[in-house]
Formats: sequence, C-alpha cells, structure tokens
Amino acid sequence: MKPTQIYDRKRGRRSLEIRDSDVAKLIDELLIDPLTIVEIMSKVKTAFGDNRTPSRSAIHRFVQRRTKEFKKAERERPERTEAEWRFQLIRPILDFPKHSYERGAAIREVSRFEHTDHKGRKRTITAAQIRRWISTFETSKIGFLDDV
Repeated sequence: MKPTQIYDRKRGRRSLEIRDSDVAKLIDELLIDPLTIVEIMSKVKTAFGDNRTPSRSAIHRFVQRRTKEFKKAERERPERTEAEWRFQLIRPILDFPKHSYERGAAIREVSRFEHTDHKGRKRTITAAQIRRWISTFETSKIGFLDDV
C-alpha cells in the first residue's frame, strides 16, 4: 500500500484535509475521550509517525465536522427517544406479575419522583399515566412506540 501524501509539494506544508482513512479512523476512536487537538495530534504521531500526521488545523476541522454530523443525527431521531424513555421508565415494573401488590408499589414508587425526560426537561409522571403506558405496551408492543 502506498502511503498517503500529507505534505503539499508546492509549498512544503501539511495538507489541510485528512485524506488517510487509517488516521481518520484513529481520530474517530479518540473522539470518545475528551482530548485536546494537541493530544490527538501526539497520539496520531505516535501511531503513524510524523509523515502521516495531519496538521493541527486539519485535525480541528475534522473534529468540528464530526461534531456537526453527530448533532445533526441526534436531532433527527426525537420520536424514537420519547418511546425509549417511556420504556426505560416502565421496564422494571413489567417484571412484576399483573395485579400484584409489588407492581402497584413499583408504580407508586416511580410516580413519587420527578424524572428527566429525553429532552432534558423535568417531568412528573402520575400513576395513572404509568398504568396507561403499561397497558398500551402489554396489549400491543408496536403501538406503544407509535403512541408518542
């Protein structure tokens, strides 16, 4: 495999784009941890050497582009997160048998507290709401996800 050229032949400077797929993959993996651009650059230099290490501004642009793509993807799935949040709230209650004292106690326990929903808002959920969600889930699991 021919190594990717990082330097611009005319000016002798590093390219402002990351064209090396191996380097891009490593940077994607490093974005999981909160690292500075200089720390990312040093880890890339350690892994691939000086010739394949992109410039600081190229890494910065790459990180900005990935962050923008991630935020856009998060905005495009709000309905699914509402259903997921509801299911996460009632899932422990579903372990108890129907009409049991333990299930009623679990419903009362969940309704006692204020919960942070999928959008970060504080919400108080009533016992009646929880019972409705459980009933909808138990009758048709697919309909539960549609009833947002």
